[in-house]
Amino acid sequence: MSAWNIMLAKYALEDNDWLRRMYNIKEKWALVYGRQMFCADMTTTQRSESMNSIVKKYVTYKHKFLDFFNHFQRLLDDRRYEELKADFRSNTTVPHLMFPIEILKHASEIYTPKAYKCFQQEWCLSHDSNLEIVEDVDTFTKYKVTPHKKRNHHIVTLDKKCEQIECSCRKFEFAGILCSHILKIFTWKNIMKIPNEYVLKRWTRKAKIGYFEVNDSMANNASLDPKLIQNMRYKELCGLNVQFVTKAAEREDTYKFVKDAMLSLCKMVDDKLQVNESNVQQSNVSQASWEFDYGEGNSTGVKGIKMKKKTMSRKRLKGGLEKISRKRKAARKTNQASTISADQTISSVASVQYDQINHQVQFPFVQFVGPPPAASSP
Repeated sequence: MSAWNIMLAKYALEDNDWLRRMYNIKEKWALVYGRQMFCADMTTTQRSESMNSIVKKYVTYKHKFLDFFNHFQRLLDDRRYEELKADFRSNTTVPHLMFPIEILKHASEIYTPKAYKCFQQEWCLSHDSNLEIVEDVDTFTKYKVTPHKKRNHHIVTLDKKCEQIECSCRKFEFAGILCSHILKIFTWKNIMKIPNEYVLKRWTRKAKIGYFEVNDSMANNASLDPKLIQNMRYKELCGLNVQFVTKAAEREDTYKFVKDAMLSLCKMVDDKLQVNESNVQQSNVSQASWEFDYGEGNSTGVKGIKMKKKTMSRKRLKGGLEKISRKRKAARKTNQASTISADQTISSVASVQYDQINHQVQFPFVQFVGPPPAASSP
């Protein structure tokens, strides 16, 4: 907040409405406010590894619709083949250790080669930083870790009772790999193995064995938006469902068993939702009876609120495009009618003028004058 205000004061932008609105929604665009969400250390700026750049290697704008799907299927086959090769290397080879350190040996045994490289890089960075104890109260200890020749630092909090550790950089929550600041504390405390709660199964060699659970700590946070919580629940259930049906579809007996179980489960969920909806409706009715006063002789209306009568129309609902086309046709007919009336008026005036001119041409010497003058006497 202070750095933002300093920037506004430096460039005289205190009254800028756009910057004020952008600061109010800073959680939606500033990466620092989303570090607590797991994103596998990916950002929107990684276009070199995005799906868009990968598709461009297989298809172009010149391909027809059928050719696009054929080349896209070739892309999927190549990606699946690369995945099989990576799984084979992960299950048959062991990464080369930079130093024979126990924590590196443990990481090489549980992590895949790619994940081990990330962990090894963070471990190397941990030795190039300074450690300082800031606070030590009861079971909580706070450490300040400062990288070498840098001003910024991070605070690492260790709870000795619960054996939990967290860093202000939020790398583990964002990427799923322990940061160099926490590994610095591990070295200071002589911790030789990575605790199980800080090892994500998706980065291990056994990621495809069994089922993995999504971290639902954010989904249980009541301070978040209800729609966001619902989306997070949907994401977790979809991940579990994909694993479940993929294994069940391998054989006929497991397929039938899972199908019957899912149908019965859907029925149980529907019954539970109906019971909850009926309870909510009853609570809403009872709450409304306390909040509103009903009018005299009116058992269905609420006093002070006008109820609009619902009317059923047999006419077909019209879309926006149809309404616009009808308006255009009506305007076109109106313009044609006005043009025809104007043409008729012009033709009638022209005919009258033509008759007058023709009459003068046929009788040019006819003039209506008075009686002839009297003859003069000789």
